[in-house]
Amino acid sequence: MNKNLAFGSKGSYNSLAGGVRPFGTKEEHAMKTITIRFDADGEYRVPGPDGTEAQASYHDDREDAIGTAKLVHGDVAIRFRKVDYADPDVV
Repeated sequence: MNKNLAFGSKGSYNSLAGGVRPFGTKEEHAMKTITIRFDADGEYRVPGPDGTEAQASYHDDREDAIGTAKLVHGDVAIRFRKVDYADPDVV
């Protein structure tokens, strides 16, 4: 295998680091991730900017929740978590 691949640009593969993994930029690795919770009542809870319940918003549509998350938090990675309860104080 060509050892020069380890020093390639974004999208190249690092074959010298004990496995094959794509290179990326620091910004990609440092992207903020937020969790939108989907509760038993069918609501999506988008956390507010400081993570408190006072600033959280609730939506019954997934796309609305994603749009609100991107509006409030900017360009973030979003993950969803299904919970069996509607109490926002329980993590």
